[in-house]
Amino acid sequence: MTDPNSSQTSGVSLSYGPSAPTGTRSKRVRPPGITVLAVLCFISTGLLLLSVYFLIYYPPEPAYGSGGVQSRIMEERPIRMFPLQLGIATTLIAGTGLWRLRSWGRGTALVLLGVIISVALLALAGSRHLFGSAITTILLSGAAFYYLCRPHVVEAFNG
Repeated sequence: MTDPNSSQTSGVSLSYGPSAPTGTRSKRVRPPGITVLAVLCFISTGLLLLSVYFLIYYPPEPAYGSGGVQSRIMEERPIRMFPLQLGIATTLIAGTGLWRLRSWGRGTALVLLGVIISVALLALAGSRHLFGSAITTILLSGAAFYYLCRPHVVEAFNG
């Protein structure tokens, strides 16, 4: 027996509400926390793009009297930009996937948060001066990681 409000089309189940016109897909509701995380990913992407801009057009100044440092800085610029480019790509992918409720976006965000927590733990172990920012980063990233693993959030990505 089949449900009159759903249909099977090439292996994809489409649900229709009582007021939905024929042939339209029911819209999934994005949890507010996912919207916040997606917007934060897009803001991070913009800040990383701004960092690349400043690295290209305003390279760091060499210290006075350090001959040959400027050419070394210019040679190292692509090496310095690689982590920024990787960050731009991953935050843009995670933000887009979160915004569109795609499971690959959630997976990318979880991996990105895991990397951020790992780097913060390394910073915590390496320097007492970074204690406050490392603890804050670990707590906020851990809260976002926990939120992305909550059952209702996983359901939003699978539903």
